[in-house]
Amino acid sequence: IYGLKESADSEPLLFIGKTEGKIVPPRGKAKFGWDACFEENISGLTYAQMDVETKNACSQRGKAFRSFLKYFQSTERHP
Repeated sequence: IYGLKESADSEPLLFIGKTEGKIVPPRGKAKFGWDACFEENISGLTYAQMDVETKNACSQRGKAFRSFLKYFQSTERHP
């Protein structure tokens, strides 16, 4: 989840990413927290088994950040 509050009076905006998967016995070299134990559904790999680009493409953090970036760069927000 990423959050943005554009002014002191504005409501916070939340950008949420979601990745389907399951908890499995550790596989791969743990680089961060639970990476070795979370298996993403589509690839069947744990985050620890993925290269950085693949992990960022499918992770909840990557999805939330891309949603935030899309909003931040939108023409509606910056005419």
